[in-house]
Amino acid sequence: MFYLAEGNVWANLFSNLLTPELVGMVLTVLVAWWKGSGWYQKVQDSRAEKGYEFVAAAVHETYESYVKEIKAGRKDGKLTADERELARRKAIDAAKEYAKEHGFDLLK
Repeated sequence: MFYLAEGNVWANLFSNLLTPELVGMVLTVLVAWWKGSGWYQKVQDSRAEKGYEFVAAAVHETYESYVKEIKAGRKDGKLTADERELARRKAIDAAKEYAKEHGFDLLK
């Protein structure tokens, strides 16, 4: 409904044209445009790259501190299934810890 009230012209304009539906549509269009732009992809790529760095550092540290010693002490140089699972768990926990220390949500 479009009506004119006595008083301020700007108040009339805002009360008649800036409805929640219109604001929602404009915000939806802006978010869709941003997600389709190169900026959004750059943000996603930098997040993925940062996450990869945390995981790579955690895997390297787990290899150096746990896996390497076990492999060196064995004739065949292989880990058992339980040791592999423990190494995997240690790497995941270390990656989460590195990310948390740097204020990064790895699971997001």
